[in-house]
Amino acid sequence: MNEARIYYEFILWLAIGIYFIDDNKINYNLFSKIVAIQLFAVMCMAFYFAAISFPALFSIEYRDKFMTKNSFGYDAVKWVNEVAPKNAKIISGLRSHALFKHEVVPTDWLSFGISKNELTKFTNIIRKKKTNYIVFRENWQYIPQMKDCIGDKYLESPEFITNTRNPFNRGFKYKVLIFEFNSNNIKNCVK
Repeated sequence: MNEARIYYEFILWLAIGIYFIDDNKINYNLFSKIVAIQLFAVMCMAFYFAAISFPALFSIEYRDKFMTKNSFGYDAVKWVNEVAPKNAKIISGLRSHALFKHEVVPTDWLSFGISKNELTKFTNIIRKKKTNYIVFRENWQYIPQMKDCIGDKYLESPEFITNTRNPFNRGFKYKVLIFEFNSNNIKNCVK
């Protein structure tokens, strides 16, 4: 998966390498100017983000608007928190696990290709917790793998819009589905 943080390590090692090179042919003034420009740009972005997020510390209403606009999946998790039964124990295909009010088991382990021994640990946790609902985005890739445990549809959300800190990666529409889940059959579902 290509992400900006992957390329950062290369830049970091390049900068460290240039610092330790003792060569008169290298124009250190040029590198200093480039680093100064980058520092200025990063500081401007940091101050901007701090300025728009600072009021969220003092107003719950502004915090909710800020989280809706900048947190990935916040509005979907907020909806699940409102509509899920109080006794719900959820397996979640949504990424924002910390925002749930309910007890949640994430589904990240499905994408790791882990060994059968490790998989047994996860399935035992799910069975012991007696998870009774599963939440995921529409067209979730692991539905076929979990189909024997997924029961009746409990609810389908209204359309949400993808919101992220990156303003260029916003605007995709999606729905969230809540299904009943049979955790007693988990060993037959995940192989």
